[in-house]
Amino acid sequence: MELAKRLFRHWTDGYGALYNPTRKEALLKTCVVKSLEDVIKEVKGFHGKRPLIIATDAKRFPGSISYDKMIYSLSKKNQYILLFGTAWGIEESIVTSTDFILEPIMGIDDYNHLPVRGAVAIILDRLFGRR
Repeated sequence: MELAKRLFRHWTDGYGALYNPTRKEALLKTCVVKSLEDVIKEVKGFHGKRPLIIATDAKRFPGSISYDKMIYSLSKKNQYILLFGTAWGIEESIVTSTDFILEPIMGIDDYNHLPVRGAVAIILDRLFGRR
């Protein structure tokens, strides 16, 4: 957590804020918390109800939901948190405790590793892009 706070300060108050002002602007809309439960409490306190938790993963889990079905659920104006993992992904116990698990992004064969920023871009476009 201290490392996250130090990185955050670098991009909002330190040299990084001067080097990349648009990153500073984006980060000023975020906060660092200890756990997913803290994020859920924060969102619930702000909106008055628990948000839906949506996990992403490079592997398929039983009950994974398609993007079309997820779009329908999001259209009901629920609050939600999208979870993205890096490297080895999100801890499996967290993934399986979420409200929804999105189906993985698949390529032309079974190898579907993507840099997290690529996966985030694809998923956000699939869920919120213009139709």
